[in-house]
Amino acid sequence: MSTSDRADGDGQGHIVFVGLMGVGKSTVGRLLADRLGLRFTDNDDLLARHSGRTAEQIATESGLDELHRLEADLLADALEEPGSSVLTAAASVVSGEAGRDALRKARHVVWLRDDLPAVTARVARSGQFHRPGFSPDVLREIDERRTPLFASVATTTVDIAGDDPETVADRTVAALLEAQNAAGRRHTAHPRGAPGPSGNG
Repeated sequence: MSTSDRADGDGQGHIVFVGLMGVGKSTVGRLLADRLGLRFTDNDDLLARHSGRTAEQIATESGLDELHRLEADLLADALEEPGSSVLTAAASVVSGEAGRDALRKARHVVWLRDDLPAVTARVARSGQFHRPGFSPDVLREIDERRTPLFASVATTTVDIAGDDPETVADRTVAALLEAQNAAGRRHTAHPRGAPGPSGNG
């Protein structure tokens, strides 16, 4: 779905980062928000504000299904708020139809993508593989399952390609500007209400 399908050209609307855990959504998202002068909200912020608990606490106490339902609901609510902001979505939000529907309300959905070995190394450094039932093999299976889902909701894809977060944020600004310009060109070529070709030569 194109950017122009999601919002009119008034500059309003939310930018949402999606991607695997450990890819750097929060880091790049904060940098992008600073560059654009927008409010930044992380998925963990939404959970804490709503429930006073972390994602790990909710998963332990209420189960993964409840965590994923709550993450999708909170993202949908955040995207209904007026104005513009930068948000990061939980990696699992694309797994359910409700989460994908919520993402389609965003003006831009940025899929932050990196090579799986690089993501695996970051996750290992964070200690996440100490969680029961989570391993590099599980992460690879998640990547294979979610890659087509990320692709189905993304309006813009940014590859990290070994760059530092500051450079990735700069490239994201450029990619969003190009997407915005492309949407503007489409509107100019086919303005709303303008008659299409009649087919009568």
